[in-house]
Amino acid sequence: MIITRVTVKINRPVAEVFAYVTDPASFPRWAGSLVKESRKISAGPVGVGTTFTQMDMLMGRRFTSKMRVVTYEPQ
Repeated sequence: MIITRVTVKINRPVAEVFAYVTDPASFPRWAGSLVKESRKISAGPVGVGTTFTQMDMLMGRRFTSKMRVVTYEPQ
């Protein structure tokens, strides 16, 4: 399991920022140049058990991953 922690000050309500960063469709916009595409493939709102696919590009190669949310603590 990979755990990443980053701190950034954003002048927006916490709930609005949390909704944005936990929406798989927004991952390519905030996660840097590595993430090219991400989409939710399970039904319902994002939470524990949500699954999504993600296509990353690293050193000119594409990698596709299927991921599942295992912890979700809305802020």
